Amino acid sequence: PVEVAIVSVGDDGGSAASSSTPLGEDKVGEIWVRSASKAQGYWGMPDKSADDFGATLIGGSTTFLRTGDLGFLHGGELFICGRLKDLIILRGRNHYPQDIERCVEGASSLFRAGRSAAFAVSSGNEEQIAVVVELKAKQNRATCQSLVADIRASLSKEQGVQIGVCYLCKDHTVPITTSGKIARSWCKRNYDAGTFETIYEWQDDASGAAEEAKNGGSDGELADDDEAGVDQEPVSQADIDLLLQLPDEELLAKLIEDTADVVALPAESLREQTGVALVTLGLDSLGLAQMKQMLELQYGCPVPDDWMYFDTTTLEEVLVAVRMGGVTEEQAADGRPLEIQVDPDGGNKLLQTCPCLLMCCPKLVLG
Repeated sequence: PVEVAIVSVGDDGGSAASSSTPLGEDKVGEIWVRSASKAQGYWGMPDKSADDFGATLIGGSTTFLRTGDLGFLHGGELFICGRLKDLIILRGRNHYPQDIERCVEGASSLFRAGRSAAFAVSSGNEEQIAVVVELKAKQNRATCQSLVADIRASLSKEQGVQIGVCYLCKDHTVPITTSGKIARSWCKRNYDAGTFETIYEWQDDASGAAEEAKNGGSDGELADDDEAGVDQEPVSQADIDLLLQLPDEELLAKLIEDTADVVALPAESLREQTGVALVTLGLDSLGLAQMKQMLELQYGCPVPDDWMYFDTTTLEEVLVAVRMGGVTEEQAADGRPLEIQVDPDGGNKLLQTCPCLLMCCPKLVLG
């Protein structure tokens, strides 16, 4: 018989400790196993053997083999999720490369199925997600730029992640193993060595790097991309009053453009998802904090930290918050959508600054 234990994964991508408490059912972690056929260790590698073959559960004395595989138990059965070394951990959140790769390949029929890789790369003091994907045939620069935008939008919408690097590669150049699986560690080495055969390269400007086109050897200048983390300066109350005079459609458009600039997401993707919760748009904790600062400094709209994470907090809801001049702790306490109380006699300041508000804003309550 084989004894199986699932243990938690640490922030560094390894097991939480060489001694750990097993997780319950439906919890993903590293798979530890023990049986009569477990080896003693590696020849001539005592330290490595102790780490991999000598793991123990807290309160126990028997040793387990750390498989390096991720999985979970459900209904007494073991399900494999992937390899621990391939797991991408950014700001405490786990990202599975298989999910990212499937999303990337589904963004366009021009990509080769099963020939993409996602992995973590360093950028200054932070890590970013890099993706490489094969094109079935060479494309011009405009098409490649559009494809990268599609990838970023799909990952933002479906996986809630942002990427820092995207390489569109020549056919049959993304490394695979002898069994036909994507060799992510080889891809990482190729990226570090700069040896990928690319048709087009894109890197987030926020990392200090610029995107580069390699179509036919042309070195044409590329359009500017979104920047994240830019310094934000407060605007005057007079400027805020002018903003509030805009119809909802125009004010929402400006919110979208400003948000795209601050958090480095494609504006087109945001326009298509104004009713989607911010937390599912690819905004992590840093992006939400930057957006909160933008609302306070540029729109005079202070909001509680927790409110940015609510499932009801969408771009449309942000528009309502801006019209209200902010959100109080009491208003955000129950997590319900905001409601603007409007004076039917016309005394409300919101109606004075935006006469069309009753027609264009769906979340008004008369009374």
